[in-house]
Amino acid sequence: MEGILVNVQLAPAGVLCLTYPLNNTDDFPPGKFLDTSGAIGLNLFDTPSRAYSTKLAVEKEAKSIQGPITLVQGDQSVVDEAIIARYPVFIDGHMISIDSVEYAFWGLTIVLLDWDKLKTKFGLYDFFQRSNMEFRMTRYDSFNDRLAIIANSSDHDLLNDHNSVSVALEASDNAWTLVVGYETGFYPPWLTGGCSGIVVTSILLSLLVMIVLATSKLHKMLLYRMMPKEAIKKVERGEIFVERDSNATIFFSHLIGFERMSGEMSPQEFLIMLTQLYEQFDR
Repeated sequence: MEGILVNVQLAPAGVLCLTYPLNNTDDFPPGKFLDTSGAIGLNLFDTPSRAYSTKLAVEKEAKSIQGPITLVQGDQSVVDEAIIARYPVFIDGHMISIDSVEYAFWGLTIVLLDWDKLKTKFGLYDFFQRSNMEFRMTRYDSFNDRLAIIANSSDHDLLNDHNSVSVALEASDNAWTLVVGYETGFYPPWLTGGCSGIVVTSILLSLLVMIVLATSKLHKMLLYRMMPKEAIKKVERGEIFVERDSNATIFFSHLIGFERMSGEMSPQEFLIMLTQLYEQFDR
């Protein structure tokens, strides 16, 4: 927490009596320092800029967070974005009355944090930048009755109800909200191209199926031309097709020089030769 936790304070009954370090020079560049000696004896309940957050911590019996605010030393800004967290301590025997309500309140422990360094330390901006996301973190400033932006990306103003989501953060009073999203909405950059690819692929697959079906139909038509329909139907059903004919003769023959003759003759001449040859065999 070096450079982030810049001061720790104790305030019994809400009155600052101890700050550490009293003069912080270690967490700042040369020429800058945080001297809190002038705050000793300050009654937080009576200080307008501190009273609301201090009473809130006691009434809710939980930590209250104020800021980010600017911590100034003289006329120079020391911490541009400071978060002040106040933790109430309750011990029996110590009483305080706030708006006619009694609380067993001892006092407050207070820490001052450099919010800008805290965001950088935990890589808040780097995380969203790597994810190509826009973000905006806000908290409700009850004292000034306004919504304060405490962290944001450069183009956070592009976020709206259609391209972002909003999440309540677990802070002191759940008044912190984180809005994250993409300028184009929650759609990956490849979605348009991917959908186009799916459409084109579907068309190609449909054409392929159509070609396969057409080829299958063509094959069946050729089979019907070459074989009896009854034989094809039986084969398709997985049956054995046997047809008897007492007047038929099976003739096996081998033509010597068949390959040589087929190579020397044109297809038409070869078919005429075979036709004439088997016509003689049929006589």
